Amino acid sequence: MKFTLLLLSALFSLSIYSQDTNFTLNGNLGLGTTPENKLDVNGDSKMDGKLTVTDKTTLQGTTEIEGGLKISSLQGAEDGYVLLVGDDGNVVKMGITQLGEIIRDKGTCDTSSGDARWVYDEDVIHTCPYDSKVGIGTSTPEFELDVNGTARINSDLIVGGSNELSNYNISSTSSSSESGLKINLTSSTLKHALSISSNNTSLFDIYNNGSIVTQVTDESWAALQIKNPTGTDIFRVNALGHLTCTKIEVRMAPFPDYVFEKDYKLMSLIELDEYIQKNKHLPNMPSSTEVEKNGADLGEINRVLVEKTEEQALYLIQHEERITSLESKIKTLLIAVEKLKSQN
Repeated sequence: MKFTLLLLSALFSLSIYSQDTNFTLNGNLGLGTTPENKLDVNGDSKMDGKLTVTDKTTLQGTTEIEGGLKISSLQGAEDGYVLLVGDDGNVVKMGITQLGEIIRDKGTCDTSSGDARWVYDEDVIHTCPYDSKVGIGTSTPEFELDVNGTARINSDLIVGGSNELSNYNISSTSSSSESGLKINLTSSTLKHALSISSNNTSLFDIYNNGSIVTQVTDESWAALQIKNPTGTDIFRVNALGHLTCTKIEVRMAPFPDYVFEKDYKLMSLIELDEYIQKNKHLPNMPSSTEVEKNGADLGEINRVLVEKTEEQALYLIQHEERITSLESKIKTLLIAVEKLKSQN
């Protein structure tokens, strides 16, 4: 029995250290452990040659690969597939032929090969050739990145680089009347729907409540400017708050035609004079203190001005009636005087 064990040990030693000696073991072999499989290794192992697996391979736990991973001879593997599991637990099934198309050797981009592919180089994955087009949801991409569907970006989207940002456009090639740029906020906690800054200075902000704020860093520039098709300014607000436009339309009700109703109570001129002496402004008009503090409502100011204009028309009519009445009385008196003169 002891002789048999020594012989097995010697043969096993030959199989490990000799490249030309074969060793066959019908049972399980365990290195550093009691084996439960044909080969169980408890500890680190090193293999300098090629490992060929002709059946399913299961890797349990986290598998780390230092250096590049090269999968060759994948072309023509019609029925095989791999399962890719992300950190979120989602599993994606990818055919072996697809995997063979996208995984290439680590190294620099050799543009002479012609076919577009992905290249892994250190911590960077890039297309090769560099001007290759990537299509997501489309097999005929027209741009460097062409997405046919909905895209989500959970971090910053940076347009442009170290060069001057000049001709970067957001455009739509769709003929639909609903096409264009749409920003839809699904969270009420977000402050901005859109924010444009320069050197960390906010220039244009659209808040989630719909309010719009612009900031002009140069007073000679317009904060908001609208031109007609001929290029002429039709609306302009400068950095000092000056508004230039061709027309302002204010819609309001009621308009002061109520002044001409029969039940309208018009102040007498004596009452009006007393009010002005006391308040230093016309009735229903805000005081200078109120306007300087809170500003003026153009629509309300215009309504009151029309009201006062129509009241002035009533005062003029009253005065015209009084003048006509006085003239009639004067004429009657003059006739009476002339009669008295003729009698004498």
